[in-house]
Amino acid sequence: MGYMVCVGYCCGCNSLMHFNPHYVPSIRVSRKDGKWVPDPEGHREPICEACVAKGNEARAKAGMPPIPVHPEAYSESEEG
Repeated sequence: MGYMVCVGYCCGCNSLMHFNPHYVPSIRVSRKDGKWVPDPEGHREPICEACVAKGNEARAKAGMPPIPVHPEAYSESEEG
């Protein structure tokens, strides 16, 4: 039995973060001029807790449901 944690950059703010790849929230993006831009046809990239919180504030103001965050999204993953 072992544990796994992924380390990568948030596509929202570019901060280094660790996350569980099975549960981390992500958005579809592509690179344009060296920056991530939303793209419904793009590939999924992880977003950090702070960016999810900011996004959920904006979503609430717009009357949209929040992005759900799994309790294990930013922790290690038990593999085995």
